[in-house]
Amino acid sequence: QAEDGIRDVAVTGVQTVCSSDLPLDMDTICRTVEAGLDRLIPEGQLDVMGFSFGGHAATSAAAHVGPRLRNLVLAASRFVSGYKRVYPQLITWKAIADPQQRLAAHRVNLARIMMAREANIDALAVHLQALNAAKARFFGPKLNPGTKLLDCLPAVRVRGRITAISGTEDQGAQGIIDKHGEALRRLQPGARFHAFDDAGHWVQYEARLEEHTSELQSRLHLVCRLLLE
Repeated sequence: QAEDGIRDVAVTGVQTVCSSDLPLDMDTICRTVEAGLDRLIPEGQLDVMGFSFGGHAATSAAAHVGPRLRNLVLAASRFVSGYKRVYPQLITWKAIADPQQRLAAHRVNLARIMMAREANIDALAVHLQALNAAKARFFGPKLNPGTKLLDCLPAVRVRGRITAISGTEDQGAQGIIDKHGEALRRLQPGARFHAFDDAGHWVQYEARLEEHTSELQSRLHLVCRLLLE
C-alpha cells in the first residue's frame, strides 16, 4: 500500500502468457495465468479483475487463489447462459500499410464493437486499441472460452465483494443487459451488478468520459468506489 493510497500491482495478461508450443485452448490460458499469479504474488491477499474475454481467466484465477482473494471485479462479462454473440464486420487492419489509415481502421473497429459513442473515441483510445491489437496472439472462434466463467464463478470465495459492470449499449450483450444482474446473483447471491448508461463494451474506459471536469471526477470516483470498496 503506497502512501497516496494507490497499491503497486503485478499484472499479467493473455497476450504475454502463452507460448506457441502450448495447446490453443482456454484451460491452457487459465492455468498459465494462475501459475503467473502464484509466482508474482505467492502470498497475501489480492484483487482480481477481468475485462471481456479476460473475465473467464480472471474468474478461474479467483477460484484458484481461494481464501487469498479479496475482491473480484468483472467488466463487460456475460452471465446469461446460452447467449450467442453476433460479431460485427471489422476492418482487417493488418492489410493496411499506411500508419494513419491503419489508425483510422482501428477507430472504425472501436466504434463497431467497443464504444457506444463515436465522440468518446479519443486519441488515447485509438492508441490503446492499436497497441493491444498488435500484441494479440489469438483471434476469433479458434479460442472460444465457452462457459469457463459460468462454471468457475460459483466456486469463488471472496473476503470483500464480487462486482460486475457493463455498458447498457454493449454490442456484445445486446438484449440481455437487463438480465445480467439476476443471472449474476444466481451464481453468486452476494454479487453486485452495475450498468452504465451511454457506455459500450469498453465500459471502464467510456464510462469515465463526461463533458465537464467536475462530472468526470464524479464519475471516476463512482467507478473506483464500485470496484474497490
